[in-house]
Amino acid sequence: MKLQPKVRQKLQHQQKLSQHQRYALTVLAMNDMAFMAEAQRIVEENPLLEWAEVPEWGDGGDGYEVALNTIAATETLQDVLMAQVYWSGFAYSNELAEFLIASLDNDGYLRVDNEEIARLFHLKSDEVSEAIKALQNLEPAGVFARNVQECILIQLNRKGGKTAEAAKRMVSDCFPDLAQHHYEAIGDALGLEMAEVHQAMKLIMSLEPRPGARYAKGAAVIYPDARIEVEEGVIHVELIRRTDRFTISERYQNVADDAARAYIKKKMREAQLFLDSFAKRCNTLLAIITFVCEYQKDYFVNHGALKSLTMRQCAQELGFHESTISRAVAHKVIEFENRMIVLRDFFLRPVNGNSRSLIVTSLKEWIHNEDKLHPYSDAQLVELLQGQGIAVSRRTIAKYREQCRIANAQQRKRRVGCGFIEYSGEE
Repeated sequence: MKLQPKVRQKLQHQQKLSQHQRYALTVLAMNDMAFMAEAQRIVEENPLLEWAEVPEWGDGGDGYEVALNTIAATETLQDVLMAQVYWSGFAYSNELAEFLIASLDNDGYLRVDNEEIARLFHLKSDEVSEAIKALQNLEPAGVFARNVQECILIQLNRKGGKTAEAAKRMVSDCFPDLAQHHYEAIGDALGLEMAEVHQAMKLIMSLEPRPGARYAKGAAVIYPDARIEVEEGVIHVELIRRTDRFTISERYQNVADDAARAYIKKKMREAQLFLDSFAKRCNTLLAIITFVCEYQKDYFVNHGALKSLTMRQCAQELGFHESTISRAVAHKVIEFENRMIVLRDFFLRPVNGNSRSLIVTSLKEWIHNEDKLHPYSDAQLVELLQGQGIAVSRRTIAKYREQCRIANAQQRKRRVGCGFIEYSGEE
């Protein structure tokens, strides 16, 4: 059989991304820090693009919060606090404020007693107390506390609601029992149901016992991409867009030279490409975070467990491609209750039909309530969780326990009475 070459036509559909689409996807994947660098580069190279970078301090509202966030991201705890002192109009001398701020340790605690401060500045002891109380209103919440108990109370005093009131009573009146996780004794002493005690404990565990730690020397700089706040059960999402004041200059619109007009036209396209990509980034990120907040509402409103959530679910709900969700979520961080949380952490794949958050929450509850002289082994924890219908292996228990920085049974037995919070508790 003789082989002969033949030419055939074949029609094939192949989607190729345009330059506009590729750039938009690149911008979408950037976190806030990377985007700021890209914006700076574009502005320096494009004379048409103008950037009102200075935040609006105004009446101390959103503009002030944005400015404070900018300072916090690049300066020390002392610098952040002094900026707030100057802004708030501290009733006492700046020298006193500077001394008290300089006296804070790396965790944000004040380690100088009132009598020594009063002697140095020729003040009465109650005047020093009032000055410290005023400084305790600054951010981050909990600074200028003398100990962990006061630090937690400072943060709880900024919260309202029945759970917060119960938590305040627990920290104020039953702190030794709280440190030992004697929940039944706390309930009996305060007349609270166990469900109320556990709910208050979840709130306490969500607080920051070391408010100054994020500013410690050598700590990584974290730029949040969004801030989430809850008011009376309603979740509010705010994108932290310090770069949302871009404009295209009109100074070069009427140039006469042909070469100049061609150059201006090119730069106009580049500027518009950047602005369109930026707008798409903001809209996509806002849609995803809003969806996550609604889906994980129990976590944000009630400090409950996170539910299983995949990026495919999110994509189907919002009408995006799954790869778009993955790009948008990558390297993004949100700020919630003075904590920085990686956005990807809210996407949890089920483990044997159960979410990681449910397993971790149940694991923590069993360890919280265990007999401290006879703590549960990993094998016993497997059986206890199986009794709740949660099927996990001992290796999984050990992995999650280590991720939460929970010691093993023997180590927990030796550490009885050694601390207020045994592990970070962050999901």
